[in-house]
Amino acid sequence: MRFNSFGLCVTLVFLLGFTGCLRNPDATYANAVRNMEENRLDRAETLLLNVLEIKEDHANALYALGVLYMKQERYKEAVPRFQRALEVNPEDAEAQINLGVIFARTNQLKEAEDAYMKAIVKSPGNATVLLNLARLYAKQKKFRESRLLYEKILRSQPSLYTANKELAYIYKAEERLSDAIDQFARTLKLNRADAEVLFELGSLNFKKGNLTSASRFFVAAVAVKEDPMTFLAMGDLYQRAGKFKESIVSYQKAYDLKRDSYEATFRLATLFLAQAATAADEAQAKEDLLKAERYCLIALELNRQSSEAHKYMGILHYRFFRNEAAIESFRKSRELNAYVRETNYFQGMIALRRSDYGEAIQYFLKELMEDPGHLNTARELAKLYIQFKEWDKGIKLIRNALKLAPQDPDLLTNLGSIYLVLGDEEKEKSGLYSALESYDEAIAFFGSALKVNMDRLDALEGILKALDGARRHAVAVPYLEKMIEMNPERLELYPRLAIGYSSNQDFARAIDVLRRYLEKKSEDADIWFQLGKVYADKGDFLDGIEMFSKSIELDPQDPRKKMYLGMLFAEVNRFEEALKVLQQAMDQAVSDEVTRRRCEDLIRQILEVSGLPPEKVRNTISDAEAKKIRQSGRPRLVPGSKPYAQAMLQSVFNRISKAKNEGRWTVEIRKQALSLVRMRLVRNYRDLVQFKKFKDETTRRYYFLGIKKLIEIIRE
Repeated sequence: MRFNSFGLCVTLVFLLGFTGCLRNPDATYANAVRNMEENRLDRAETLLLNVLEIKEDHANALYALGVLYMKQERYKEAVPRFQRALEVNPEDAEAQINLGVIFARTNQLKEAEDAYMKAIVKSPGNATVLLNLARLYAKQKKFRESRLLYEKILRSQPSLYTANKELAYIYKAEERLSDAIDQFARTLKLNRADAEVLFELGSLNFKKGNLTSASRFFVAAVAVKEDPMTFLAMGDLYQRAGKFKESIVSYQKAYDLKRDSYEATFRLATLFLAQAATAADEAQAKEDLLKAERYCLIALELNRQSSEAHKYMGILHYRFFRNEAAIESFRKSRELNAYVRETNYFQGMIALRRSDYGEAIQYFLKELMEDPGHLNTARELAKLYIQFKEWDKGIKLIRNALKLAPQDPDLLTNLGSIYLVLGDEEKEKSGLYSALESYDEAIAFFGSALKVNMDRLDALEGILKALDGARRHAVAVPYLEKMIEMNPERLELYPRLAIGYSSNQDFARAIDVLRRYLEKKSEDADIWFQLGKVYADKGDFLDGIEMFSKSIELDPQDPRKKMYLGMLFAEVNRFEEALKVLQQAMDQAVSDEVTRRRCEDLIRQILEVSGLPPEKVRNTISDAEAKKIRQSGRPRLVPGSKPYAQAMLQSVFNRISKAKNEGRWTVEIRKQALSLVRMRLVRNYRDLVQFKKFKDETTRRYYFLGIKKLIEIIRE
């Protein structure tokens, strides 16, 4: 370089002559150079002008004066000096390079490129001119041409730090992130204390998703130099990684280093606001909200035109129940940016606080028009549709939202709740089979929510209601077990779990769960009764009799319990006790036609199969009752014969026809008819099969098909 102290590209070659003669141009030139080196530029300019007065074609003086003007950024005066120097010495590559530098600085890019090209001709392979031309191409966004020049330089000078570093920036500009990372890594080996290179390595790794590597480079960068930009990047990285405490520390450090950093204060406000939502207690939440408010106010002081800052100020007002202030902040935010998100959502929430549901729905609909993927809005609007029983709107809304977030447990639970209500309504109106489709949908959506979070209580409650409504007790077992595991004190779940176990023929576990219930609440007659039915289904009739007896002891006024006890007495051939208990049940079941009818049928069957002498019967039940049973107008039929089967089927069919003809064929009557078929015909059929009473296979088949046909008639 002509002037090492100037940091320019070419060394100034000059000859020191005899200094005693003041009119010697070379001596004066040498004196000017010394003044330039000592930064006495005004004196140096005077001396150089003196040299040119003596010898106007003094090439070195022309070049030096151009350099002096460049240093003072007097580019218009520097250009003619370099041009004159080139006229005197056309091979002066350094003057040509400096012309290119001036043109580049004054944004005369075409002239700069021409100057550099001429310099390359004058000095082929000159690294300085190649670097400057590469920088010019980068400035013109001609990244390919720039990259090729940098690569050419590094082939001859692989350790040239400037070229290595600037080539890495070219790779970054070309979005060749992996190449940029590798090139910055090579640059770092040449100088491990370059905080800028460390920052770029951190930023590129962060962009590629390599958060661990990015964090390592950012930490190394701030160890070299504490820069607010690096701390901002670290805060963003930690926030992305879910490390909110570390993120807050990084943003606070950035704010400490640069008090006018809007980005740091705004990020701190949003982080403290988010942290308040998950605070362990109200005191901590309030403290976080106050910090968020403080930083948000600072952010607004730094940038009054930030719509986002006004929006978050509105959210903070909302959290502090300052509704009017919140609405005003949201209004300012919308004035600054008509497309800012969430303002309609929070104004809808404010309307909900005021119980203005119509206004809330309007705000929520506006929010969804602007941002269809805003899930909080979809959730709140769905709740309103459910509250006002607008099922179709709710289903359409939630299904659209689930396209964007198919695993959102809140949406899945809300949709399951809608189908559960629809199922209950259809069941009440048209019976179970009409409601099964809605129950299936409810079960599916509640189940999907539980796959995301098995501990979600509302989804567990919902799926249990849907399974109970659909009478799928066996399927409910794992969900009941989970509920009891979460809260063992919920005793009302134990009987339902026992029903599920019984449906799965797992009688041992059903008995165990009912025993656990009775350990805590031993005076519950219904649970003793249920335990008796489990023993009966298991085939342990004696244990069942014991449980039914305990239940009747606790609740002697329930005829159903006595009816079941009579059935078990009959099963173990204790007919006299069975008749006595059944008679008591009939006496108590004055208003319960179904129970009386079932008791009557059981007594008739016992009389038919027991072979008890008449006096035994009279001793067991009253004469009038025995006569009523024997002389009920029905012919004496042999159980298992075809006339017997015909009579049994005809009696039920007559009841169904009568109800239909009288216009009483309601949902409740249909339920009673199905119960009658199950308790009278199906049980009778099973008894006849068990005791081998059918006369032949044809009769058995006839009876079976008749029962099936009656069930179809009822369900039509």
